[in-house]
Amino acid sequence: MNTLKNQFTLRFPLLKWVVVVALFLGISLPGFACRLLLIVQTQPDAADVQERFITSSRSLRNQAQTEAPWFQLAGQSVKNNFYGSSDQNHDGFGVVAFGKNPADTVYRRNVQWVQSPESTKQLTETIEATAKTTHTYLGHIRAASPNTSVVEANNHPYKVVRNENETWYFMANGGITIPQKAYQQKLKQHPWLSTYASKDPHPSDSEQLFHWLLTDVDKTLGKNYILDETTTNNPLVEESLRHSFAKLLAQQKLVTYQPSLVETAEVLVNEASNQALVRAIGKTWMMSNGTYTYLAVYNNDVWMQVKKAESGAIEAVVVASEPTNLNEFYKAGQQFKAGWSRWQQLPNNTLFTIARHAFYDGEDEKGESVTNYNISIDANSFDAPAIKVPKGLCPKAKLNEADGC
Repeated sequence: MNTLKNQFTLRFPLLKWVVVVALFLGISLPGFACRLLLIVQTQPDAADVQERFITSSRSLRNQAQTEAPWFQLAGQSVKNNFYGSSDQNHDGFGVVAFGKNPADTVYRRNVQWVQSPESTKQLTETIEATAKTTHTYLGHIRAASPNTSVVEANNHPYKVVRNENETWYFMANGGITIPQKAYQQKLKQHPWLSTYASKDPHPSDSEQLFHWLLTDVDKTLGKNYILDETTTNNPLVEESLRHSFAKLLAQQKLVTYQPSLVETAEVLVNEASNQALVRAIGKTWMMSNGTYTYLAVYNNDVWMQVKKAESGAIEAVVVASEPTNLNEFYKAGQQFKAGWSRWQQLPNNTLFTIARHAFYDGEDEKGESVTNYNISIDANSFDAPAIKVPKGLCPKAKLNEADGC
């Protein structure tokens, strides 16, 4: 008994001080959240895609296993308490690889842990089959929210065919409350979207956010308008998405959790009630049809790395919930010499548009057909409400949508 007591006393105060020091230094602790990876290229790069999805130490696949020092200090039992197993993102994966034509796009989802033999084989085969032909990827590994079913239908990216010439995919992490009455009303106004709505009693908030945003885009463009390289209506779509997302954010409420369940560095403690107060939401979402990709960052840590040609033109963009190659994150290496920038953290309350455009179709010196592409990145802040701590904070933990401070 004394031995167990000593182990407990030594281990957990040490963990406490590690967390306190991390907070003081501004270090982001590992979050219990989904992991995202977006790759946009002017020309396919098989080696880079393979590395970022599968082979590097912090590839998307390898981010499913938690190996952070503070978890090791806490011990295996703490990891099991949070996850039920030692892995961080154990609720499946999804990937979409956009082809030159819609028929060439490859879409895969699996509810099995991404590091299981079945899932690893499926992900590897998908990347190997598409890395030489695909210019845009969305990749996601899931850590399911509480009370959300772990089924394939809830795995990201989600897919919606807006019309026969345009298909959209969507993935996200973090949490947000979707007003159910308003959401159902939107589905009634856009019956074509109802066929994609989950019938699960505990649907994913990310899927509902996707539908919420897409109905506003559809209303802005009109059902038959195609958002492609020839469009002039992208500013209208950007404005629609910014307004729609900001409207949802304005309805969010501050939520309190028991200290034992807090897993974020952004914690304020109400000493009177010993409750920990955390941000109500932290949400990142990506929505793409292969030509245009929209990325919104709100109260979240998201990273970007860009590759430029000698002319200064952007040749590739990688966006991830954490850097996919930590060696390059800490020091310059071969990738920087190849034109890659250092990782930069994206600003919050910002909507990014990443567009892959064709400048012209022509012929090279051999008379073969060539299409020249360029990637552009446009960033605009959206009117997101500031989350304020109410006077006195919340006296009790409030976890239901109807509750508030």
